[in-house]
Amino acid sequence: MLSDVDIKNSIKDNEIEISPLIEEFIQPSSIDLRIGEDFRVFENHKYSHIDPKAKQEELTKLVTASTKEPFVLHPGEFVLGTTFEKVTLSN
Repeated sequence: MLSDVDIKNSIKDNEIEISPLIEEFIQPSSIDLRIGEDFRVFENHKYSHIDPKAKQEELTKLVTASTKEPFVLHPGEFVLGTTFEKVTLSN
């Protein structure tokens, strides 16, 4: 866990890269990120279990949100989402 001072120093030292970076998004021990427009929705009714070693190409479906067609996440649902910002971490 990093403090805001540590986060700012890590950004300055290129240990953490965030693009675009908005300084006001740096909080006392975190950085606020904005949700992107792409989501992976699980089609778990097609498989009895998730096997990370097996190709299960129909396990998720890509959904892209827009202002005309927003994405609604209901209680209890699980999706994978992207962030608007690109985050890069050092080793």
